[in-house]
Amino acid sequence: MPDRLASFPISNPAADAEVFLQGAHLTSWIPRGRKPVLFTSAHSFYEPGKPIRGGVPIIFPWFGPRHDGLPGPAHGLARTALWRVVSEAPELTLALEIEQAELEFRIDAGESLHMSLTVRNLASQPLVFENALHTYFAVADVRRISI
Repeated sequence: MPDRLASFPISNPAADAEVFLQGAHLTSWIPRGRKPVLFTSAHSFYEPGKPIRGGVPIIFPWFGPRHDGLPGPAHGLARTALWRVVSEAPELTLALEIEQAELEFRIDAGESLHMSLTVRNLASQPLVFENALHTYFAVADVRRISI
């Protein structure tokens, strides 16, 4: 059986959360006294190189299939790359250098959830990319929600 991916638990008086270092993937956020806000599939593999299904995957540098004719995984390289912890307080900050870019992902998981992704171009030419924090929300009945 493959090793389970390394995760980083967050626990404070306002909430509990879990972030996997592979993909800087937030899989759980539960404000104190409430139900889980994020949906993560029970069919996720949690294996190196395999994307986690659900939660908040980081999509970068392309969304969907790579469209420049080169090989690459769906939704880009960032979602299965190993990110490093830069700081733990006051929020969790993770970083990754990938394809002439430096990414920084910040998570403040308290009573509210605040996330930000910053992309810095390390090249001398313009950097063209697509990105998303592709959030999957847990809902009791999909037929009874509205946006």
